[in-house]
Amino acid sequence: LIIINTFDYDFTNNRIITIRYILSGILLALSSLIKFNVIPLAVVFLLLYPFLIGYSFKSKKLFVKSFIGLISFVVAFLLILKLTGQDLTNIPSMLVGVYEIIKGYAQAMYLNGNHVQTFVAIITILYFLYLILISYKKKQKVLFSQLILLFLILFLSFKEGFIRHDPGLIGGHALYFFTVSLTVIAFTILIYSKLEFSSNFLNLIFILIFCFNIIGGAINILPPYNFIQFLELISSKHARTQYQQFTDNAIRSQSQLPPSIVQAVANNPVTIIAWNLMMAQGYHFKFIPEVIPQTYSAYTPYLDEQNAKQILNNNNLQNIIYSFQDIDGRYPLFSEPYTFDAILSCYKLQIPGNPYSLFTRKNSCNNLNLFPISTIRAEFNQWVKVPQNAEFADIEFKNTLFSHIIDTLYKPFCHMYIYFQASNNTVAGPFRVVPMVYRDHLFIKYLITNQNDLNNLMSGETNKLLKIKAIKIVVKGINLEYDKHYHAKFYVSSD
Repeated sequence: LIIINTFDYDFTNNRIITIRYILSGILLALSSLIKFNVIPLAVVFLLLYPFLIGYSFKSKKLFVKSFIGLISFVVAFLLILKLTGQDLTNIPSMLVGVYEIIKGYAQAMYLNGNHVQTFVAIITILYFLYLILISYKKKQKVLFSQLILLFLILFLSFKEGFIRHDPGLIGGHALYFFTVSLTVIAFTILIYSKLEFSSNFLNLIFILIFCFNIIGGAINILPPYNFIQFLELISSKHARTQYQQFTDNAIRSQSQLPPSIVQAVANNPVTIIAWNLMMAQGYHFKFIPEVIPQTYSAYTPYLDEQNAKQILNNNNLQNIIYSFQDIDGRYPLFSEPYTFDAILSCYKLQIPGNPYSLFTRKNSCNNLNLFPISTIRAEFNQWVKVPQNAEFADIEFKNTLFSHIIDTLYKPFCHMYIYFQASNNTVAGPFRVVPMVYRDHLFIKYLITNQNDLNNLMSGETNKLLKIKAIKIVVKGINLEYDKHYHAKFYVSSD
């Protein structure tokens, strides 16, 4: 908003404009390092701004000068990374990771929440599009440029809030959109009041949208005691020590990790799977996080591969505290399949438990050697027989043309689930499918349904486990994303 408001300033006051450009770049750099998905917003915003300045004022000088915001963003971004001790040569890898996380987020993480909130949000988006079209039609160039930038903020906050749309009226993700939209709407009203363009109808529409946003979302205001506690913590070492002890005890009480596992880990390096990372703080472990922390976040082949490489190559990683759990009704072994294959190859059970078990590294660790044995072309909602000697499988889904458009503008309209038929003919499922990683060598030799099954697998006591006899993938909802056929390729391991 600091930079959007420059359209209304006197550009002869170079100092104020320059300060706004630099400040905007610095703030967006800080935001990008706090939350990575701000990076594309910042780059697009600061790159689009000069062209809108050129369009609005037809000035080459102003056009060139307006790149100061983008330059200050890049300089501040690099400087902050350097000051915090980061290796700048890792930036390309970081940007690839950011791209992968953003690319796969919609398909892997989307949820459907309250329909009233969705309706209000879409009405808000559509009305801003209407205002943009009207301003363009009336050749109000400055207004048009400001609305374009405001819409960019609003649309990206819509994506942030409604891809993973939490159930209930005050879900955290949707709250983000409604909080941002309140600010954007208030700023837009200010723009129109300066132009003396608003009519009774326009005011009524803005009031209605404003009220809808208050109903649809909520703004949490921290109670005063939180601020008082903050002041105590920054001013008193004793208060910080007490609070640290209180936090550690709370984490231990919640985790309830068996003493045998705590003693076995001791001061040795350990990672934690699936997501209870706070355990490392509570027990003061020598913690080595996964490259992509929390298994449900490694939802593209590239991200899955980064975690698998760490498992395969980091010999110092002697211990894994593993819990058989996942989000959104997923099958835990299929959240990061390649990584689990590496764990299966490199680790063995040391201490069984429920819900936590301790795996320790084997003396030798090699990537699995897989050999294809058959490929099947299948359809949704049909059982596919698993070859008797198959151990792993790649399932390849073909995206439609519409899928990329849908994922860019909103999120998928359907969920995909997998069912397993065991060797005793019992059926397990449905488990939610994360399509992108289903071509990462899914472990389909045995059906693992709980922590005890996992313990048996990792200890080699596979005679207690059921084999997977067949699989079935179903689609629920409006399927505009995928072709009705998919391919299943089965493998056997030489190990």
